Amino acid sequence: MAPHRGRYSSRHGQDTHWKEFIALAAAEADLEIRRRAARLLLLRSPEVAGPFVEGFLGINDRQIFETLCPRILTLAAYHWGIGEAPDRQGEENAASVPCEFGVLYAPPDDKPESKTARGFIQELVSKAGDALRKTGRKNEKKDASESAAAVAERVRKAHAAWHERLKAQAGADPSLAAALAIYVTGDPLTGLEALNRALDRPAETLEQAFKELDTGSVLGILLRRVPWPGGKPAFERLAAHPTLYAAALTQLAYAPPDLRAFLAAPERQVAMARKASRDTLATLVELWIVSEKRYGRDASLVALCEPTPENDALIERLAASGEGPLLAAATFLRGHHRTDPASLALVERALGHTDPWVRFAAIRGVWARIKDRVRLETLVGPMLADPHDVVATAAAHALLSDELRAVAGMDNDFQRFRYETIDLWRNFTSSYEVRERPLKRIEAQPEFLPRARERLVEVKKRIPRPLAPREADDDTRGPVLLQSALALLLAQYGDLTGLDQLAERPVGKELPEDMLAGIRLTQEPRYLPLLVQAAQQAERRQDLQSLLKAAAEMTGDEARRFRREVNRRLRELAE
Repeated sequence: MAPHRGRYSSRHGQDTHWKEFIALAAAEADLEIRRRAARLLLLRSPEVAGPFVEGFLGINDRQIFETLCPRILTLAAYHWGIGEAPDRQGEENAASVPCEFGVLYAPPDDKPESKTARGFIQELVSKAGDALRKTGRKNEKKDASESAAAVAERVRKAHAAWHERLKAQAGADPSLAAALAIYVTGDPLTGLEALNRALDRPAETLEQAFKELDTGSVLGILLRRVPWPGGKPAFERLAAHPTLYAAALTQLAYAPPDLRAFLAAPERQVAMARKASRDTLATLVELWIVSEKRYGRDASLVALCEPTPENDALIERLAASGEGPLLAAATFLRGHHRTDPASLALVERALGHTDPWVRFAAIRGVWARIKDRVRLETLVGPMLADPHDVVATAAAHALLSDELRAVAGMDNDFQRFRYETIDLWRNFTSSYEVRERPLKRIEAQPEFLPRARERLVEVKKRIPRPLAPREADDDTRGPVLLQSALALLLAQYGDLTGLDQLAERPVGKELPEDMLAGIRLTQEPRYLPLLVQAAQQAERRQDLQSLLKAAAEMTGDEARRFRREVNRRLRELAE
């Protein structure tokens, strides 16, 4: 059972009650009750679990021992500022002090003493005063350094006690969890030989053993504590497995500079990406294209967004690898993050690649870089005939005006990287200003319009009945999304053929965004009945406001009556 990966506070867990309960269970004569109590430590906060570990290890039961080893790893990581973080809204206590100071989150320097328990205490004590002031405890009378040293010393003693009990029970061939728990609670220099033995396992066995642990926390504390370069053999073993390698890159902030450079070497990243499973590859691509902090993860230290010589060299390696996902990532990065003419030329060339997902990335890149409308139409217009729905849909989206694309809810698609099942958000932004601009038809009749009409006829044949995008299943989603994009594209140039197809769909409490956008663009009275039906079923204020906006400039008595009725209902909802 893997440890809980959460954020804890005494408020959330009612820690006092859990401490009393676990203490009673630990004192029971029935071994099975004590085993169950030990399993509770996997789910309780570090403040609750930590004080009980030594006592449970003293029971000298193999099942309890194996239960506690994964929890000891996450507790040790927590003490070093990795993994579980104290909830700032929770009540503060001594056990959360080391993480609160923030010093443990900083990468260690290259000095050997920074890896030891003594160095840990000295480092913590030297910065504790400043940390306390930053947390707002200006009125605290106690000596901050002394209190920090006391907490650090308690942590050191706890680790030492755990270490001795773990060694006594581990046996000659300990599990990976046990071997790692022994290592991280002991001296990192003298334990290297045992660590290397523990990691010397067949690839599948090692990866499976790590899956049963909190992989991120475990790799984080290894990066933080294993000395470099003495620990190079250990990291060579870990870096030989794509899954573990990708997980290590997510924790790279805890590594010293030389180890960081070793793991992030361009040739290593490309080699591991070529061997990786699709899930692992998704992790690597996200680290390359998403630079900011998100979902509790630190900002990527291997992001390729900034145009540096090192990053450009790695992008070249990705493109030269011949692997579709890597080339798509390189194309995406060139299109969204590079402004030099050479990068744009390579993105344009990728429009003709044999891999549809590379063409998809190229369309997004061309859209991001080329603001001249005629040039954009020349490059992207022919892609409407692409046999792959996802490519043709991307082309249609790129040819919509910014305002129409935003109102139709299609603008955020351009913030995504996609390759088959890999779907990553580079950023999530929506401009209210763009959404509120007037929608205008384009009077020109570009050369791609006949191609769009032909594709609309073709795609309608593959849709069994009128469907909105949210109603489509895996088999119909591609054609339905393409129909939606083509309908708006044609409407933008005054051709309502596609909108008439969308109007055949059943009306629910909400009109789909594409239809609302089309009505708002055209202000065509023949679509007014759709607005009336939707308004009759609408219950939310925002839905009524969207319907009112769609008919804002529609002419005729019925349109005026509709606007009066919707305004009346809005006033009622406001009362």
